[in-house]
Amino acid sequence: MALFGAPVTHEDDPERAVRAALAIRDWVREEGRIQVRLGVNTGEALVMLGARPAEGEGMAAGDVVNTAARLQAAAPVNGVLVGERTCRETRAVIEYRLVAPVAAKGKREPVPVWEALAARARLGMDVPVEVRAALVGRQRELGVLREVLARVRAERSPQLVTLVGVPGIGKSRLVYELSQIAEAEADLISWRQGRSLPYGDGVSYWALAEMVKAQAGILEDDTADQGAAKLAAMTAAVLSGMPDADWVHRHLSALAGVGDAKLPARTDPRSEVFAA
Repeated sequence: MALFGAPVTHEDDPERAVRAALAIRDWVREEGRIQVRLGVNTGEALVMLGARPAEGEGMAAGDVVNTAARLQAAAPVNGVLVGERTCRETRAVIEYRLVAPVAAKGKREPVPVWEALAARARLGMDVPVEVRAALVGRQRELGVLREVLARVRAERSPQLVTLVGVPGIGKSRLVYELSQIAEAEADLISWRQGRSLPYGDGVSYWALAEMVKAQAGILEDDTADQGAAKLAAMTAAVLSGMPDADWVHRHLSALAGVGDAKLPARTDPRSEVFAA
């Protein structure tokens, strides 16, 4: 059993859990020596912060844990079943197939379940915004974004806009609205989007790396050689004839984690990569 979101929570815990399950499934299928059934469920739980999991003590308890056990038992061999809330919170980044509900012990009604098939490859787009209502009361903020975009196009220089607010206030919606403004322009504008992960080491430029991969068309399931070839083709097309093309390509390769590019030991990776 693995817990995502306890004792520390992250905004993408359901996605991390499903991706971990898919990675286990893929490894088992490749090895061919054992078989597994995996279940993922999302919900509220009683978390005992003083528990010692390394010594076999359980940290979480509640209906969400019991239901996860039922999903695991009902999952197909070498397959992953998820509950309704998990599917709802990850369907933009995980491909699912609806399967027959599970008759779970202790449940009055069968539990709706989906089988996780694969993670969707991102091409510079984060979780899509599902627009269900008109934008209300954000004309001033939208005006700022329009002005910044106009300045970028006129001056050909980067501009930084920081949106700050509590979860659910509409930050992602504003970014979506800006993408629609760019889409409506007569000139072709390339839209690239990346995420800054709330966890992990060495992720200072994760968002920039995602945008570089998007520009090159590098998919999550590409091999290192495939990714290196796509990045080389992209930099050759964008930087054709420029004296620093090789330098930029070498640093972007290190940023994107493709090929065998290594930065010199004396190089400051933060400033050098950002400059590239």
